[in-house]
Amino acid sequence: SSGHENMELVLGFLEYDVYLKSQLSSEQFFKFSSTDLQFKCEVADEVVPVVEVQISTSLMKLTLCEPRRALHNLLQDEQTLVESVDHIQKLWNFLRSASGGNDRSPSRNTRWALDANLKYFGLLVPVSSICYIFELHSLFASLTNANEQYEEYDRHFSGQIVVESCYLLVKELSLPANLSKVLDFSIRFLTSQKVPNSLQSYQIESSYFRLCLFPELLVDILWSVHYLQSLLNHFKKHHTPWLPYSSNKTAKSGESTLDFRSIHILSYNFCVGWLFEVGDNSEPGLILGYDRLFSAYEKHFGKLTLIDGYL
Repeated sequence: SSGHENMELVLGFLEYDVYLKSQLSSEQFFKFSSTDLQFKCEVADEVVPVVEVQISTSLMKLTLCEPRRALHNLLQDEQTLVESVDHIQKLWNFLRSASGGNDRSPSRNTRWALDANLKYFGLLVPVSSICYIFELHSLFASLTNANEQYEEYDRHFSGQIVVESCYLLVKELSLPANLSKVLDFSIRFLTSQKVPNSLQSYQIESSYFRLCLFPELLVDILWSVHYLQSLLNHFKKHHTPWLPYSSNKTAKSGESTLDFRSIHILSYNFCVGWLFEVGDNSEPGLILGYDRLFSAYEKHFGKLTLIDGYL
């Protein structure tokens, strides 16, 4: 047909779950759940296509398996995994050859815009008898490279990502339930580009940041790090490499560096607390923080301003 036409795809899911299970033991590696997911994709048929994606959901939860059990099952399933990766690689090569090997060029000419709205995201990671929970409330993202000054090989983009609140909770039977919230903060990330093919400017804002630690909690965290490190070392010794091109890709990706024109950091209501004892009503300890912090860096020059710091 003549003229420009837009293609639109709309998907909606009221509720769904995704599982990844071991082939031998049928135990889950992870479970992903989502509620009220809305997905909309629109492609403008222009000389330089514009892909507009809108995603919204009220709830997302990802629950991981206990690392020791997951590692044991993964080592058992590795042979099947190696065969699957090999089949996927052959299929990918076939599709590339069928398309004439030009699958990379269209992506460079594509303009895109992403809008995302997530009300709640939860990540649960059990480590032996300790449970780590990361919660994210009210995430909004708006990113695009489809500006008026767009150029073909310009990979930069502009927009913002806003998270109203993020929590990190640590739960264990011996730890007080009222002190399970270890970390609580908000963050806003903005990026912009004033001139095409120039370096980007970044701005990071946080309206509050709170961290509370005490001896028993710190011991549990350090033990978890050692526990996971020992499992990782065991996996490296016994597993079969199933990504033959991973080392080459890593080396190539490491060549790129993060360059920017300027960066600004705005931080408010920052505090870090250390409790000497738990269980006592008085809960003696130390609090280190400040009311406001402003930091700016541009063209090898910088400035740091701290207002109303306290201990």
